[in-house]
Amino acid sequence: MPPKTVNSLARGLMILESFSHGSLRMSLAEISRVTHTPKASAYRLLKTLTELNYLKYDERHKEYYLGPKVLSLGFSVVQSLEIQEIIRPYLQSLSRACAKTVNFAVLDDTEMVYIERIRAPDAREFTISIGSRIPLYSTAVGRIVMAHMEAGKLKDILGRLDSGPDSAPFIADRPALFRTLESIRLRGYARADEEYLQGAGAVAAPVFDSEGIIGGINLVVARPMVTMDELDKEYAPKLVRAAREISHALGYPSGNRVTSQLRVAPERR
Repeated sequence: MPPKTVNSLARGLMILESFSHGSLRMSLAEISRVTHTPKASAYRLLKTLTELNYLKYDERHKEYYLGPKVLSLGFSVVQSLEIQEIIRPYLQSLSRACAKTVNFAVLDDTEMVYIERIRAPDAREFTISIGSRIPLYSTAVGRIVMAHMEAGKLKDILGRLDSGPDSAPFIADRPALFRTLESIRLRGYARADEEYLQGAGAVAAPVFDSEGIIGGINLVVARPMVTMDELDKEYAPKLVRAAREISHALGYPSGNRVTSQLRVAPERR
């Protein structure tokens, strides 16, 4: 009989694999039945996988579903996803035009997760890689997604951020927050100046598909080697154009305006 730890690993992987052979969301009872695992054992494994962000749990419907951290299990998984195949050429072109590393991130609950990255040869890493998770409120790519969320979804997320360990001054003053998000929508891109990572400045633009906002692309630079004014004037317009092209490639109606003209002065923090 194999060691208990190996058996637990095998059952954990079996649980993850079970989501690719049927429903995308399953209850504890369904997972127990599909994987032939006793409920008590399945619950312990599910708790571990959820704590590690490989799975997410829907409290309302009592169901589990895959979390984006499964992308970190292997780069080949990411490469096989259709959306990455669509956006990669645009990110490669943008990276060459800016001579900077560019990234694509999507919303996962109250965080953003990087799922594509084109690295410039001389880029500073800033501990960011595919599978990295970053907060919404203090990052440019998080703010650009917040700025385009439906009101109900934004209210729900802000409520959970307020009551969780990630609460922050950025979301405490709601009137100021909504003014900032409106400014971001009008300007067409978001910015952050060393608010998440010391020494890092960033700009981000929204990416849409046929159903609405799905994520954002960003460009992160070392400060003060690149000033925020340079980010605004030199890099943000290129980022916005690339995001618009990606959105159209993903099915966003070409007649719709993905972003407004860059006419609003950037907020200073």
